[in-house]
Amino acid sequence: VASQTVTFTPATQVAFGVAPITLNASASSGLTTFTFSASSAASICTVTGNQPTSVGVGTCALTATQTANDSYTSATANANVV
Repeated sequence: VASQTVTFTPATQVAFGVAPITLNASASSGLTTFTFSASSAASICTVTGNQPTSVGVGTCALTATQTANDSYTSATANANVV
């Protein structure tokens, strides 16, 4: 089983009261299915699918996760947006 690297850099800020942005990530393995989550308090931001939504003031800590399969180990990448 080989390791993989996830590249994840949100292109824009998550702004309160603005339509959610769409998150994208890439993996060195070429796999394309990711799970996105927020590790910030739910009072700062939430994630539904691949769209974070700002619900309060603060830094939104986001994580992109590529799950393991028969050929590759799982991998994550983190990004903070304000």
